[in-house]
Amino acid sequence: MLRRLVNLIGRLLAGMWEALDLTRRLVLNALFLVLLVALIAALARVSRDPVPDRAVLVLNPTGRLVEQEPRVSPALLLLQQGLDEGTSADTPVRPLVEALDRARLDARIDGMLLDLRRLEPSGFSQLEAVAAALARWRSSGKPVVSWSDQYTPGQYYLAAHAGSIYLHPMGAVELHGFGVYRTYFRTALERLRVEVHTFRVGTYKSALEPFLRDDMSPADRDASLAWLNSRWQAWRTALASQRQLAPEAIDGYIDNWRQHLARTGGDAAQVALDEGLVDGVEPRSDTMDRLPKPSPDSEALPLVTLRTYQNGMARRPRARAEADTATGQVGVIVATGIIMSGRQPSDRIGDESLGQLLQQAADAPAVRAVVLRLDTPGGSALASETLYQAVARLRHGGKPVVASLGSTAASGGYWVAVAADQIWASPTTLTGSIGIFGAFPTLERSLDAVGIHADGVGTHARAAELDPRLPLAEDTGAALQLRVDWGYREFVARVATGRHLDSAAVEAAAQGRVWTGEQALALGLVDSLGSLDQSIAAAARLAGMTSWHVHYLAPEVSASEQLWRALAGQVSVQLPSPLPAPVLAPVTALATEAANTIGLLLGRADPQGLYAWCLTCTAE
Repeated sequence: MLRRLVNLIGRLLAGMWEALDLTRRLVLNALFLVLLVALIAALARVSRDPVPDRAVLVLNPTGRLVEQEPRVSPALLLLQQGLDEGTSADTPVRPLVEALDRARLDARIDGMLLDLRRLEPSGFSQLEAVAAALARWRSSGKPVVSWSDQYTPGQYYLAAHAGSIYLHPMGAVELHGFGVYRTYFRTALERLRVEVHTFRVGTYKSALEPFLRDDMSPADRDASLAWLNSRWQAWRTALASQRQLAPEAIDGYIDNWRQHLARTGGDAAQVALDEGLVDGVEPRSDTMDRLPKPSPDSEALPLVTLRTYQNGMARRPRARAEADTATGQVGVIVATGIIMSGRQPSDRIGDESLGQLLQQAADAPAVRAVVLRLDTPGGSALASETLYQAVARLRHGGKPVVASLGSTAASGGYWVAVAADQIWASPTTLTGSIGIFGAFPTLERSLDAVGIHADGVGTHARAAELDPRLPLAEDTGAALQLRVDWGYREFVARVATGRHLDSAAVEAAAQGRVWTGEQALALGLVDSLGSLDQSIAAAARLAGMTSWHVHYLAPEVSASEQLWRALAGQVSVQLPSPLPAPVLAPVTALATEAANTIGLLLGRADPQGLYAWCLTCTAE
């Protein structure tokens, strides 16, 4: 009986193994076939220009607008492209703007359709760069038409730069102002019996408040509302100007939303039409009939997506006359994300990886000036100082450096920027936040509650000073605060030296307070307000160049990754999205906030646990 049972189990295990082996082979064969089809499709299209003689360009960015294309694994890259309608792969701004400027002068392109339905919330500076390109397009006389089933604030900001805006009859223009709302953990930490020891300098350095409070402090409330109002004024003024409305009309649309809906019986699309935010309420098919045609009775012109047009650009390279006559290069280095030690991926700033790019610029004879494009809330104080020194070395080596601040360049990001010859920002950039903090959790009460205790001996009292199982000694806490005080003084000194300000002036602008670019200009924290292109021109002038070629410095892309990108650009396999974006968005936001908070507690970004980091520098 036992032997029969053993034989039965053996047969079952053997059958399971055969099934797994068969599944493995099927999956590998299917993947091979997909790659083979993609390769054949890519090779078949190499010699064929995807843009017809006459067409309408469809500007359809996906995900967030970002400063540079993220480096992702080959498998994920192919999957992102293959998901097509379900993907939220981010859209880099520079290639998008280059494509718009090329298409604006392209005789084959008769007009543009804005399809912004897959655009996710993006930074101010990225939206402004695309909006400027749309303004240049409109000045050429080619029509721009926008249609959507609804408009989020970022989508509407771009749509407002179209010649005409249309909305689905059941749609809405979702404008609700800007706000900063954080999650506070004080009571939860008390219930979990977690002791969070915090160390900071700066009245407005509010990054630690979620550990210390259950609500926003009056100082943080006042400072946040100041920059929120400043940003909102710029935002609503731009919208009102494009739609030829009074700025107060935008506020009225938001503040009187319920009354507007009551007037129309709940018809949000009619409200948008009545308030002048859209030009028509109609189904997509009607808007498609408004696009340019060869003649009123002819068929509509074919639509060419942004990606297809960019593929065509690669086959029809721009003339290199400008580069050939240039007297030198302005090197542009893009740095986005949290500042951390070591080598980091493209969505974070590593002091080692960014330092290598700065050294590459220093070693390149053709690069005569450098623009460091910063879009970061800061992070590790140690890594920020390391990058400050790297920028200073590049500058002292004889190559002028201009820091161009994106949507956010605060705290550690500003620490790095002050090493440059000049700092440029947009009026809505969030910068400053000159302050520093540290945090360390201890779990002795939590462990005691479940009957776990720690004990031991050491040669010195400091042997276990940062053991989270033990209470934080009074001397250790005092020593950590001294380290934070010293770091703050170093930060202030860096700003005073770099900006040629006395310490009192820096102190008045410091204390961790966040400023917009316009406010920072008045305080002397930045030199000028302008775009990335204006920053590049400023760097060229500092180098004495009258003509120049822009060269973007980035980590080298391997040959295999280039092949994968080429394949990904050609293959499109329709797969369903597991969850719609409205479901994922709040979950993603909460997960990101929790990850940032836990990261502070665990000291993930700085080996010493000291941070120059602005966690409130976002607004939606």
